[in-house]
Amino acid sequence: MQVTLPNNSLQDDRPPRILIIDDNPSIHRDFELVFMDESANAELDMDDHKLYGTPPITAEHKNDFILEHAHSGLEGIKKVTDELAQHRFFQLAFVDIRMPGMDGVETIERLWQIDPKIQVVFAQHTRTIHKKI
Repeated sequence: MQVTLPNNSLQDDRPPRILIIDDNPSIHRDFELVFMDESANAELDMDDHKLYGTPPITAEHKNDFILEHAHSGLEGIKKVTDELAQHRFFQLAFVDIRMPGMDGVETIERLWQIDPKIQVVFAQHTRTIHKKI
């Protein structure tokens, strides 16, 4: 999966970095699955080869980005602050709107005060509860 993200004025020779800020551990796992390196599943690689004739992706293939996690707005702000102090930055942050304590809107406001160039995606997940009548 190729992810193209905007440049930042700070120098960083590492792959682009994405920060997930959400209080729900299941959501972090979902992001990991969505952004997972395609070569992480040898069985699927073999199935692709059988079905489509494509060669299996080698283990040398790596993600074109780094995915990092924070489980609260405050933790996300700390990560961004700490990384900028080391002249590293996040290009993109997925931020849950509904979090206990500091909500996503306040988190984003503070992120933009620290790094106005960080791109942000508001994220909201809902749980569907089925009731028996």
